[in-house]
Amino acid sequence: MEQSGRLNGGGISSLARWAGPLVIAAVSLAMLVWQWRSWPDVLVDFGRELYVAWQLAEGKVLYTDIAYFNGPLSPYLNSLWFRLFGVSLMTLAVCNMVIAAGLIVLLYRLLLDIGDRVSATAACVVFAAILGFGNIDVVGNYNYICPYSHEVTHGMVLAIAAIWCVSMYHRRRRMIYVAGAGLALGLAFLTKAEMFLAAAAAVGTAWVLTVWSQWRGWSHLIKLLSIFVGSAVLPVTIAFGLLCMVMPAERAFLGTMGTWVWIGNKEITSLVFYRWAMGLDHPLVNVKKLLVWAGWYAAVFIPAGLIGMVLPERGRYRLGVAMVCFVTAVVVLGLNRYDIAWFDMARPLPLLMLVLVVGSFVVFIKHYHKGQLRGRSIVRLCMAIFALGLLGKMILHTRLWFYGFVLAMPATLLTVVALTCWVPGWLGRRGGYGGVFRAVGLGVLLICVLGHLQIANSRLSQKTCKVSSGADTIVADGRGYFVNILLEHIAQHVKPDETLAVFPEGVMVNYLCRRVNPTPYINFMPPELIMFGEDKMLTSFQEHRPDYIALVHKDTVEYGFEFFGRDYGQHLYKWIMNNYKPVYQIGDLPLQDEYFGILLMRAKKSQ
Repeated sequence: MEQSGRLNGGGISSLARWAGPLVIAAVSLAMLVWQWRSWPDVLVDFGRELYVAWQLAEGKVLYTDIAYFNGPLSPYLNSLWFRLFGVSLMTLAVCNMVIAAGLIVLLYRLLLDIGDRVSATAACVVFAAILGFGNIDVVGNYNYICPYSHEVTHGMVLAIAAIWCVSMYHRRRRMIYVAGAGLALGLAFLTKAEMFLAAAAAVGTAWVLTVWSQWRGWSHLIKLLSIFVGSAVLPVTIAFGLLCMVMPAERAFLGTMGTWVWIGNKEITSLVFYRWAMGLDHPLVNVKKLLVWAGWYAAVFIPAGLIGMVLPERGRYRLGVAMVCFVTAVVVLGLNRYDIAWFDMARPLPLLMLVLVVGSFVVFIKHYHKGQLRGRSIVRLCMAIFALGLLGKMILHTRLWFYGFVLAMPATLLTVVALTCWVPGWLGRRGGYGGVFRAVGLGVLLICVLGHLQIANSRLSQKTCKVSSGADTIVADGRGYFVNILLEHIAQHVKPDETLAVFPEGVMVNYLCRRVNPTPYINFMPPELIMFGEDKMLTSFQEHRPDYIALVHKDTVEYGFEFFGRDYGQHLYKWIMNNYKPVYQIGDLPLQDEYFGILLMRAKKSQ
């Protein structure tokens, strides 16, 4: 009987241990199946990810044969997947699924270390349902399966891996984790600057506090710094050396630096788009929205905290009160879900993360001499600094949609842990009952997830067109019908060795029809024209004239310039009009008004 009892207890313990991961896996799988092949946008951004990786797999060289403004890690990694598993959209999608699964595992382990099973599970479910695998924006690409830029998703995985290494070092005290943190940061340097900066600030602070709180002599400090810095420099040095083998050292250096070259470029940062993204277009209005939303959160959670404070920890009716609070939160928010501006709900995150950074530092000071608690407080502070750092690019306009699926992800998950673990625990340690606060937090999270799933369903319902075929199939919105007609015309009338350029955006067409752009330039939006120079682009097209050019309708008013050829890119447009003749029009004439259309043009014969 005694043995049977132990087995039963072990079974319950095992079930509790695996219940969270199984729920997360089920939600992730359900989201993947539901959103199957609808992850990318048919024309915007993700075509670049496919085209560049395809061309690198064919032997072209980044920064010489292909103009590129991010670091070299992601495109060459994607080209490796193509070399190993074949060139297709699903190759990248499946590889990204594996990478996303690894990210979820890291997140779960990290959040479990600084929270508990309920909070870690809730946070990862929020990640899977809202941020990881769905589409809540009008444009696709804002998910971890087909991201608008692999640099942000790869950079996120590497940053979280670096913080995980910090956590593991505090648990096991092995220098291998110091090396791992450095290596992950060095690789993150080769993605995007904002990912590295936030991670470096977080991990650097963690090491400073680690050395300060457990001083073991100068020799240990020198050893730790040498291993960490050396590991961080190693991948950057290797990348620079590899690029030097195929291009001049100066160009290799600029390629290794990636987006660092463009940090502080006032012509780019002054574009309306980037000011809107940060909330600097209307700062006072955005600050007001932040404070209003903070007030709404206070109105929900302060009463929950007060109820928890007055309830005794072991009161007779505490579980019933918690259930009533949960149901109340679900019913009240559920009935008003259509009136909630879900796209604005993340606005207070910078304020919350600032409070969390300060609070985590206070906790660290409090547990300065308490081994395991000290390590957990350092990891918590590290995550909070990382989350706050990423919000800098959207500081006054924080959101879960658009760039928020990456930049607001750590802050969102930490907020979930705070609502379902840290604050309830704080109430419990002061003689109250934290279960009420946790119940309200879980109720609010449930409605938030359902609200965002409703938005995702609305977006998905607009995607009724299957573009391309086989492993390159995309489920797209109405623009997909136009793209399909163009692809069919190209297949029938354009020879496989004839070249094509798409203006101002739409290199996805090149990839899907497997027609190469003979110039290094593949995108002609305002930022690219600023970075690479319209004159250089024009010279390249004059020297390497494509056989065909496709003008695809694109309203770029978000950058402050409405149409290519009229408000920007006039020299390129004039050259196109002088050297190409229309051969096929689909829909309305593009770049004229609000109506979508595509115009295929063929090069005029030389006189």
